[in-house]
Amino acid sequence: MKKINFVLVFGLLCLSFFSCNRKDAYYNPDVVIVDNNEGNTETISLQYVKDLPSMIEELSCIDNYLILTQNNNDSIFLVMDMNNGAFIASFGKVGHARNEFSSIPLRVYCTRNEKGEPMLCIQQNLCTKIVNIKKSIETNNCVISKIIKEEKKDYLFDHTFYFARNKWFNYKTVSYEDARDNIYTKPMFYMNDAIDNEWNIFPQIITPTYSNVVDCAYAMNVLMSPNGKYAVGIQNYIDIVTIFDIDNHKSIGIINPHSYTLRDMESEFGENNLREKIIWYNASGCVTDHSFMVIKSGDFYRNVASNENEEGKSTINCYDWNGEKQASFIANKKLKYIAYNEKTGILYAITYANKLYSCKLKNK
Repeated sequence: MKKINFVLVFGLLCLSFFSCNRKDAYYNPDVVIVDNNEGNTETISLQYVKDLPSMIEELSCIDNYLILTQNNNDSIFLVMDMNNGAFIASFGKVGHARNEFSSIPLRVYCTRNEKGEPMLCIQQNLCTKIVNIKKSIETNNCVISKIIKEEKKDYLFDHTFYFARNKWFNYKTVSYEDARDNIYTKPMFYMNDAIDNEWNIFPQIITPTYSNVVDCAYAMNVLMSPNGKYAVGIQNYIDIVTIFDIDNHKSIGIINPHSYTLRDMESEFGENNLREKIIWYNASGCVTDHSFMVIKSGDFYRNVASNENEEGKSTINCYDWNGEKQASFIANKKLKYIAYNEKTGILYAITYANKLYSCKLKNK
């Protein structure tokens, strides 16, 4: 019996030792789920809704409101009532007043206040302006309910998501004092309410001599669920998606084993071949309180960068917040942005031709 116990203990120690050695030095979340993007998919046909006169920079939805962020200095936000498909308001201007914005916003997200009312948050320069959606619709003017000023942060690198009860989630992108010296600080993800709410998913940063490789390696869209319980980081040039379970202080990485890795980018990518080799794996995504979606691409970025043609197909993978894939859809258009209404089961999409489409998802 003692001999058996010794063998079992020795085996477990060996397994533990080799498992530790196999941990990726560049990407190491708490849990790793392998998803090779294979499996059953359903083909969906998008229904045309509207040509959009101004270029859409972001698509968001909360409750019954679909919010389009436009590149339009006089009307930044266009709102559709998803109950009836009617466009009910437009508001927000470029300017220097309290209820205006210094430029077209690049970071827009939805949340709810302490009363459960839907809010639109816009991070710009060194502050976040929080818009009361209902009052802005009623008055057809941008109604700012609160302005949160940042302290000693570099807005070029820090993306802070605020939600009810004075809590926030911060994503600090890969940063540097001077990109020419090739000394970089790795991305950071952390919460404000506890010291252990920090996720060190990139233990070691890649160190190539060409700075654009670093920027591509860590480029991602970070989205926050409206209830503030989850965040997701969708990496663009490596097929990795990371879930941050805020309440349980856990990170879940969903990886495609057929994608190149951070290690590959460090050793094989450089100034001479980056443009030819870099792949646009994940275009963007959307979040709800119970799930999130990712637009998959897999095309070379050189073919995507100047694309204004919606002809083609896009794959949309749908996951719950535990990282389990719930469904996969193939749309009959090239999609740039998506938003999903959990109540009605309708997906909304913006194509590269700047047109709005919709589709009822049967399996969602």
